[in-house]
Amino acid sequence: FSMENQGYQPSINLHYHLEMGASKADLERIGASQNPPRTLPEAAYNFQATGCIFDGFPPFSDAYFGLCSVLGSPKDFYTLTYNALRNAHKRGISLFEVIASPDLAIQYQIDWKQMLHEVDAAITMVQHECPLKAEALLTFIKGAAPSQGQKASEQIEYLVRQQQAGRLKNFRGVHLSGAEVASEDYTQFVPAYD
Repeated sequence: FSMENQGYQPSINLHYHLEMGASKADLERIGASQNPPRTLPEAAYNFQATGCIFDGFPPFSDAYFGLCSVLGSPKDFYTLTYNALRNAHKRGISLFEVIASPDLAIQYQIDWKQMLHEVDAAITMVQHECPLKAEALLTFIKGAAPSQGQKASEQIEYLVRQQQAGRLKNFRGVHLSGAEVASEDYTQFVPAYD
């Protein structure tokens, strides 16, 4: 299969936030399927009118958590991942990097381990269906408390154990996300990276 033969130039999408890139229709469907149903905040998609340009990190964070507020189950992450990858393939993207945040799942009372498996399953499914290479990053959310570093260590240890057992093979790396705050102690994440 050659992307060029179909009129595409091969391209790459790096650092893709599943929630920020989801269509409004997908998020509204996901919200409506929750019990009780969750409504997408009206202002959640205002950022698209600016071409996804944000004036600093706080507006990005507000939009991000507004979109995330409709998520309620690990299966929602399968839907977001699957649809994102299929849409990327239609746009001629040949390499795609997905970001998955256990901390986000925890914040919305979603089983973060199962969420990782759903993201991984969606990547595997799409790669069987079309010639798209996709990988995922496990994201640690920055925080001042040492407990953030401890959570990151638990999350990466889980990922490593799963990979040793032949699971979650589409996860290829880790990174920190969140605002840069001079007072935060990022050394708390050293054990997770080690």
